Amino acid sequence: MKQLDLLSYTAPRPPPEPPAVRAEAPPPTLSGRLWLDAGRPKPPGAGGPGVCYVCGWEAPATLPRRKALSDVFTAHDQCAATGSDRVCAGCAWTMGGRSSATLHTWRLYCVLWREDGAVPDRIHPAAPDGGTRAWCANRSDLRPLLRCLLAPPPCAWSASFAVSGQAQCVPFAPLVPAGGRPRVLVERSVLDVAEAPVLLPHVAALRAAGVDADTITSGRLDAGACMRLGAAARRHLDALRTHRGDPLVYLLAWALKRDHAEEFTDDR
Repeated sequence: MKQLDLLSYTAPRPPPEPPAVRAEAPPPTLSGRLWLDAGRPKPPGAGGPGVCYVCGWEAPATLPRRKALSDVFTAHDQCAATGSDRVCAGCAWTMGGRSSATLHTWRLYCVLWREDGAVPDRIHPAAPDGGTRAWCANRSDLRPLLRCLLAPPPCAWSASFAVSGQAQCVPFAPLVPAGGRPRVLVERSVLDVAEAPVLLPHVAALRAAGVDADTITSGRLDAGACMRLGAAARRHLDALRTHRGDPLVYLLAWALKRDHAEEFTDDR
């Protein structure tokens, strides 16, 4: 048997460790979350990773900006990574892009997404499918969204309000972390809704009395209309005096139908 020379012996090198797999960063906006929950559908022309021009996500699948965005896309001032020429598959999928094969109608609907999946089962029958954690509807009944503003979820969530049905809201709706200050996307603006629990009961009382959204927001009523409303409704109008012109007041009044207003008043 050959004797081992301990002075010249060199231990064999261990095999190299495999390169660390970089964890995929979560999407920063509602469009990416809907895309993930829908099973990562790939729009035609989607390729490798890149930084999304629209939402800024370092996404696993992207496509050229010229293929993802239509000629009528005008929200360039809202886009997060204007130096990029790629759009993530999530934003391209929710916006529809140039191909009718990927055309969706997210821009027509108000959308609520909750990480815990605690959303109503019923959605508008024509609404696109965003998985089990999303709920969307038109203006006919937005009470689930209003309840969310009254008591923000204990998990990550996101909401967008499509007022005109023309603007692309979903790709720009911010994700609110658990315990974070509540914000929603309304058309093309991110709106702080922290005061919604204080304002909504007053708005609801006025909607129940038949006052329209524009009048509630402006607070301007002629003397005859004030008399017809009665003392209780006038009290609610006075409570909103310092919020005249507030976009949050308008959003609450716009989203709340008169038939549903009683649920949110303090006069029950």
